[in-house]
Amino acid sequence: MMQSDLQQDASVHGQQHQIVDYLIPRKTVEKLSGLSRATIYRLIKSGKFPRPLSIGTGSVRWRQSDVIAWQQSLNPSL
Repeated sequence: MMQSDLQQDASVHGQQHQIVDYLIPRKTVEKLSGLSRATIYRLIKSGKFPRPLSIGTGSVRWRQSDVIAWQQSLNPSL
């Protein structure tokens, strides 16, 4: 069942399901992507990696879904 099907099914039954998206720190992004900090920021600058969200002075986080989508774009068969 696809996400839109789940949302449609939930609305038919009077239920609302929220989709949770985690905000992950750079160290986690490095581990998930296998990339160094410098490479991540170089790819961001060239438009080839998702931009982080600023959550305060000097603090950024990435949407986990953005990082996963980036990974899947590299190997669409996943």
